[in-house]
Amino acid sequence: MKRFLFVFISLFLIAVCSFSLEMKNIQISYYAPDANAVKVAIDIYDWDADKIVLVKNKKGIFEKNLRLPVGEYKYKFIVDGKWTLRDDLETISEDGYTNHILKVGSEEQIIKAKELKNERLIKRRALAKKYGNLSTEMYRLYDSFKFAVLGDMNNDRKLIKAAVEYINNEKVSFTLGVGDYVKRADDIEEWIDFLSVTSSLKEPFVPVLGEREYLGDKTAESIRYLMRLKDNNTFYSFDYEDKKFIITDSNQERHGSFFSNDQTNWLEKELVDTSDSGKFIIGYRPYYIKGSLPRFKDSWAKYSYERDRLHSLYRKDNVIAVISGCEDVFVYKKVDLIDYIVCPENHLMVVEVSDSLIFYRIYEVDIKKGKIIYKETIKREVR
Repeated sequence: MKRFLFVFISLFLIAVCSFSLEMKNIQISYYAPDANAVKVAIDIYDWDADKIVLVKNKKGIFEKNLRLPVGEYKYKFIVDGKWTLRDDLETISEDGYTNHILKVGSEEQIIKAKELKNERLIKRRALAKKYGNLSTEMYRLYDSFKFAVLGDMNNDRKLIKAAVEYINNEKVSFTLGVGDYVKRADDIEEWIDFLSVTSSLKEPFVPVLGEREYLGDKTAESIRYLMRLKDNNTFYSFDYEDKKFIITDSNQERHGSFFSNDQTNWLEKELVDTSDSGKFIIGYRPYYIKGSLPRFKDSWAKYSYERDRLHSLYRKDNVIAVISGCEDVFVYKKVDLIDYIVCPENHLMVVEVSDSLIFYRIYEVDIKKGKIIYKETIKREVR
């Protein structure tokens, strides 16, 4: 059982290498002075007819600036609900359908992008073949991807099992835990209970350390060993597609901060990395609170000066969202275009990420029935 989880984590950290395609800005337009609405459906977004809505200017031109990875895509206009083409643009006919061709980047860049995608696909298929017991979903090429966030389930097997089954059905690329997996970290029986259920996850489980992971185990050796944390550190980062995920440990309290000096220095270096198109910060202690738990001392409100300093760094260094746990109620707060989210106890969240939109879908795991109850969806545009 534990071997399977080890393979998940180690394989994940190999597979989410720093590959990403260069992003380019491109404008799409359609002249239709008498039309009410013009949209664009494109293959990179699975032909979603509502994903790209053009804006009409005073000259009757519908237009929108898009930010897309280098590559070649097929697309079509939808004018007042009717799928149509522009006479002056290049088209291609395949399988009975005629669409426009959108080339993002130079021919040389597009060829290189295709080669990189093929190389990545070959490497991931080789890993999938080597570890044949694992799902191959994470090795497919996605234009968008999903990940899950698992809140504190109080180590209740029934709740965790219901959450795991739902997450597997969502076909996420990985699941992030926001801490408090067991009551005491030095109780191996509790870990066996937790791992026996979470090992059923089809894709990797990436842990954040909560307060309970240190109870009776001040150096967190249990979780370091059981989950083989990257470089044996309780704070680390990884890249997935063109996004960076920064895992923090907010249990290293010192005067004025929940981060040690070493972690603070490391975090500042991670933030200035410009190779990604956006960052997610994952940690245990919430930056902004609303419910009865945690009390003031358990959140970054205790060190508001340091919280505000970190926020200024996040704002400057392209952070999309800061996700945490520890609370008893869901919290969503947007501060200077950064999403601050708390995934509370007995909850899970599924996050869908594309180049232009992010959807946060929040669910509660019913304690009595062990069922998943949909709560709300938050949609935001990626800047």
